[in-house]
Amino acid sequence: KKDYDLAARGFEEYVTRFPSGALIDMAVYNLGEAYYGQGKWEAAGRQFASALERFPKSKMTPSTRLLYALCLINLKRNVAEARQYLESIPADFPKSPEAKEAAAVLKKLSPAKPASKR
Repeated sequence: KKDYDLAARGFEEYVTRFPSGALIDMAVYNLGEAYYGQGKWEAAGRQFASALERFPKSKMTPSTRLLYALCLINLKRNVAEARQYLESIPADFPKSPEAKEAAAVLKKLSPAKPASKR
C-alpha cells in the first residue's frame, strides 16, 4: 500500500525484538525497502549493506545489491562501488530480473563517449 512509514516501524520492531528470528533476513531487507520508499537513502543503504554482509546467500541478494547500488547513486557517492555491485548482478545472477535492471542502470551511468575527432 506504499505506507512506508508504517512498514518501517513494523520491520524496525521485528529486527529489534527478533534479531535471530527465522525471517530476520527478510525483515532487514524489507526495512531497507521501506526506507528506500521514503527516500531515506542513507538509512536504506545501511540496511542493504547489513543484509549483504549478514545474509550473503539470501534469495534477496540480487535485489539487495541493486537497491544498495541505487542508494549509493542517489547519495551521489561511492559511484564506483555502486558500479561494481551493478556489474556483479548479471555476472552472478544472469537470469534474475535484477540483472536486466542493473544493465539499464549501468548504461545510464556510463559516461558519454567523446565525439570522434576528424
